[in-house]
Order: sequence, then structure tokens, then C-alpha cells
Amino acid sequence: MISLRYLKFALIAYLAGGVGLILMLPTHPEINLWLVALSIFCAVPFMSLVVTRLPVFRNFYRQHQSILDDGIRSANDRRAASPMAGLVTGGVIALTLLFLGVSDIVVPAFCGAVGAGVMSFYHEPP
Repeated sequence: MISLRYLKFALIAYLAGGVGLILMLPTHPEINLWLVALSIFCAVPFMSLVVTRLPVFRNFYRQHQSILDDGIRSANDRRAASPMAGLVTGGVIALTLLFLGVSDIVVPAFCGAVGAGVMSFYHEPP
């Protein structure tokens, strides 16, 4: 069963992606809104299912199982995890859209990356 905390973070991630769309809409008025909505919608499950299992993020998201636990690495991982999760997700969305033949990939990739970056705070250790 999905927890209420996960739903709260997913809603915040979708809202953050929507705010990113609103901020980028004046400079890209010809963007396909359905494509942006699909990329924001797919970014949250991608972040939850794939990104947290990559070796780069495993040290951060599964820190309680770590053998070496020093404060410096923990602080650096805490600062880098959210932007890196957004970059990985935005890159995957951009490559997928390029593979499908979409020419304007900036706004969907940005909005998906923002949503994934916000969603990464759900998986952050307490």
C-alpha cells in the first residue's frame, strides 16, 4: 500500500514540475503540453524505481547499511543527491524524447528533472 507521505511528496513533485512549466512557458509558447505532462508524470516513478537503485545513489539512500559512515561523505552526499537525481532523470527523458523524434526537448526534460529532484527528498534518510 502506498503511504500518505509518498503521496504528499508525489503531489509536491508534480506541482514543482508544473511550476517549472509555468516559468518556462513564456519563452517556449509552442511546446506540447501533453508531452510535458507525460514527462512530469513519468519522472516520479522513474525516480522511485530506478534512480534509487543506481550505484551512485545507493550510498546515500541506503546509508544505514553503510560500513564506513563519516560525516563529510554524508554531508556531501546529502547536497549532491537531489541535483544528481534530477540530472539523471532529465537526461533519460531527453534521450527518450530524442529517440522518439521529438525536436523540442528542453521543457519536458527540465520539468521532469525538477519533479524527480523534489521526489528525491522522499527517499532521503532521516
